[in-house]
Amino acid sequence: METFQEVAETQKAEDEKESSDAAGLIEKLSVEEKADAEKKDEEKSEDKTVEKESASGKESKAVEEPASSA
Repeated sequence: METFQEVAETQKAEDEKESSDAAGLIEKLSVEEKADAEKKDEEKSEDKTVEKESASGKESKAVEEPASSA
């Protein structure tokens, strides 16, 4: 029969392992969230660049058309 102290020590060890595992999972999630946020920022930057290029292309064509028709 185990004593109360032995049971408490065993429970403490199990709790520490569970806490460590949980901390590792939280850290992993934090890293993944950061990576996802960076990826979304890159996608937004790319979208803005494409929009700017499209807008500049339209302006260039608009400028060229009156010059070519004149």
